[in-house]
Order: sequence, then C-alpha cells, then structure tokens
Amino acid sequence: LLGKMDIVDKPTSIQGKPSIRFVPKIVSGYEVLKANDLSKSFDDKLLFKDMDLEIFRGDKVALIGPNGVAKTTLFNILLDRDQDFTGHVKYGTNVNPDYFDQTRSDLNPSNTVLDEVWNEYKTLTQTEVRNYLAAFLFMGEDVFKQISSLSGGEKARISLLKLMLSNSNFLFMDEPTNHLDIDSKEVLEGALNLYEGTLFFISHDRYFINAIADKIIAFTPGKIREFLGNYDDYQDTLQREKDEAQKNLDNHKAAVNNTQQQPQLQKETA
Repeated sequence: LLGKMDIVDKPTSIQGKPSIRFVPKIVSGYEVLKANDLSKSFDDKLLFKDMDLEIFRGDKVALIGPNGVAKTTLFNILLDRDQDFTGHVKYGTNVNPDYFDQTRSDLNPSNTVLDEVWNEYKTLTQTEVRNYLAAFLFMGEDVFKQISSLSGGEKARISLLKLMLSNSNFLFMDEPTNHLDIDSKEVLEGALNLYEGTLFFISHDRYFINAIADKIIAFTPGKIREFLGNYDDYQDTLQREKDEAQKNLDNHKAAVNNTQQQPQLQKETA
C-alpha cells in the first residue's frame, strides 16, 4: 500500500524543544468533524465515492496513502476550498479549523521574529512572547532577525507557533515535515504532542506518523479505512490480517485436498 513511504531516522534530541502545553482558547465539542457520502470526480475520473469520516476532539489523525489518491483533494473539500463534490460535511460545536500553510503566506517578511508574533498577540507580555519563541528555538538575538532572512524551517516554526497561539482548535496539515531541517522537525513533533486540540495531517514520513498519530486513515483508490493506534499498530494490524488470510487459505486448501482424497480412500478400503 505505502511502498514509497519515506523511512526517516529518529532525530537526535536537541535542547529547547517545546515544553509549553498549548491549550486552544476555545474548546470544541466532542464531535469535531462528520462527513457523509462524500463523492468526488475530476473530469471523467471518479476519485472517491460514498466516503464517510468522523473525527473527535483530541484526535491526532494521520491520512496516509500513495500519491494520486486525492488526499489533498479531500482536505480541500473539508476546508471548504473545493465545493465541487457531493455529500455532506459538518463541523461540531465551537470548532475553529485552520490550515498549516507550507507556503508561509501568513508571515510578513519585513517583521522581526519578535514582532511577527507579538503584533498578532498583543495581550502577551514581551517575556511571554520570548518564552514561546525560545521553546521554538529562537533564543537571544535570534528574535530580532527579519522574517525575510529566515530559512524555510525557521519560518515553519514561526507559523506553527502562531497557529498554536490562535483560536484554532482543529489543525489541518499537508506534509508538514517536508523541507524541514532536523531541529524544526523535532520542534514540530514536540509542539504537536503537547497540543490539546485536534489534528488531521497528511504525511509520508513514517517516523513522524508513528510519533504523533493515535488514529490512521489509510486512503486507497476510491475508499478509506480507519485503524486505531499509531503507524506501528497499523502495520501490526495489516500483518495479522495477512497471516489470518493465509491461514484461512491453507485451511481451505487442506479441506479441498481432503475432499478429493476421500473417494480414493473409500475405494481402497472397499
């Protein structure tokens, strides 16, 4: 199913990874998202049909599958960016979704790192802002760097911090570890593990999925299937199913073979 999945070594632990627990300002209802009978076609190609999906408060869900099965298309539908589909999408009470944008279009390149966060969250003290920035590896004079001078990984950290401090309580992320350096990946992982909202993300990074997800939604052409647990649990379930199928096949072959031998045995004993 996921033959092209990336095998990523676990990053070496670094100093300063997030130890701040991020609690959304608004707590959502228990049922965060419910989608029923979703169907989507592109030109004459059916991408998926009659798809159902449920996500609950606090879930950290990984959407996995090979390229080309319309994972991002599904995200766009759920985020109301694509309205050319059939079916129903319903958010629960007090759900405020947001999207972690890989393009970093939410950042002002002329701001300093400090101002980028502080301008958006003016009720925070400078000490509070700098503590948050330190948890995301912006220490000392780093907070006075201009956004335009930052690396892609550094910009991703700033965007993630702003998202964590926002009213959003349901984060969508499409390949969030793409193009991130090791430090930024570990910051991302640490922040998401401490995040008390709901998370739905697309990834091919096995280590990241295993470290973050508590539910797997495997997307194969035209359909989805849910598995509880992380990536290792998902793999274990697939292996058990494979072993059980092989056992059933072996039992069937043995039964057929036994049935075929019965007439010969009866003839020999007659």
